[in-house]
Amino acid sequence: MFSGVVRAQTFAVFIDVSVIDAVYFGLMSCERHERKKEKARELRWLGFSTPQIAKMLAVKSPRTISDWTEGIPNPEWTKRPRAKDDLRVVARRMRKEGRSYREIRAEVPVSKSTLSLWLKDVPISEEQRALLEARRAGASERRATALRARRIATVERIRNESAAQIGDLDNREL
Repeated sequence: MFSGVVRAQTFAVFIDVSVIDAVYFGLMSCERHERKKEKARELRWLGFSTPQIAKMLAVKSPRTISDWTEGIPNPEWTKRPRAKDDLRVVARRMRKEGRSYREIRAEVPVSKSTLSLWLKDVPISEEQRALLEARRAGASERRATALRARRIATVERIRNESAAQIGDLDNREL
């Protein structure tokens, strides 16, 4: 622990951490834990970030602070725009229109796993789902037709090559 005055960057709130130290050193372990938890929740409501709270309360794991402050919104000043927020908005709009992941990826240059994370909570209507299934079935049918045509062409090519190698056979050779 450290003592002194700590100031929140976005609020004109001052907390004398030495007072916190004095209170904690006289308590039992379980009570100390509960007091730290209460203090962490109080500090979060005052607008402190998780790392700031962890440092003030001498808690080594920020995960502990996150658990303690669950349900309390993060301060606005800690919310920063992410690199692909604009792409996410476009992807969500396209999915709501009923587009497939492949169609979305053609316009939004991100991986399929990223799309899955971004779009897992976007509901699509039964009509849109049926349309996507119909497209998928049509694609499967076209692929089967193409594979069948390729197989027939391969068999025909092998038959012609074999006939050319063997030549004409008369009844006596058979």
